[in-house]
Amino acid sequence: MKNFSVKELEHIFANDFQSPIFPVLAHKYFSIKQYNKAEKVCDIGLKYDKNNFVGKYILSKIYLVNNKVLKAEKLLKEIVLKDRNNFNALL
Repeated sequence: MKNFSVKELEHIFANDFQSPIFPVLAHKYFSIKQYNKAEKVCDIGLKYDKNNFVGKYILSKIYLVNNKVLKAEKLLKEIVLKDRNNFNALL
């Protein structure tokens, strides 16, 4: 699997907001502490794919970093209820 750069991912996402690659871009932003960009990417991506549990998990991590604990908890509960095998959300 190719390891895309942030620029490549930005280009792919900008050309197609429905691309399932949005969690990868959000995770890259999260890993370099660009939480606002990561949150915006998740918000846009989840508008098109409301059941993307990876995107929701990354968004919950962003909420925790930004001290939005109740929002994070709500998302994590939703993920665990709908995807019982998502051990990251469970933890």
